[in-house]
Amino acid sequence: MTCGREVASFLHSLSVGVTGRSTTTSTTLTSTSGGTTPPCLQWRDVLVLHWKDVSDQWGVVTELQEAGIPVRVMDHDDIEDVVTARSDVVWVASGHRVRGLERKVVVCLEDPDYYFFRSYSFTSNRLDLMSRCTSQLVIVSPDKPLEGD
Repeated sequence: MTCGREVASFLHSLSVGVTGRSTTTSTTLTSTSGGTTPPCLQWRDVLVLHWKDVSDQWGVVTELQEAGIPVRVMDHDDIEDVVTARSDVVWVASGHRVRGLERKVVVCLEDPDYYFFRSYSFTSNRLDLMSRCTSQLVIVSPDKPLEGD
């Protein structure tokens, strides 16, 4: 749950899903037409990945929802929506289900218990997640050391 709160805080700090009104200040989103501009980042631009299976009851998912982030856990029936980013939601998925899919922001949630030792698979999995990111990569790893450290 702590992880979910941290990820939510980070996503809010990126102003994901926030639109701005035209003003003269340089720190807000502005539009030459005087209207509301689209957000720089939308929720659909974010993908949260974990190497284990995830569910709607997972603490990370519930904390993202509590923080007001529209989030959905990918099921096998959702693949078309995930690929096309039709729904403006943060998709949470097991990394092996979305190989090759790219997003602007990728949040990689690592679990040291998943990796029994530092090996090629650990490095390979991390690189696999990094290759999906086009702008901002976030790697979240608990303080708990890997087994054998």
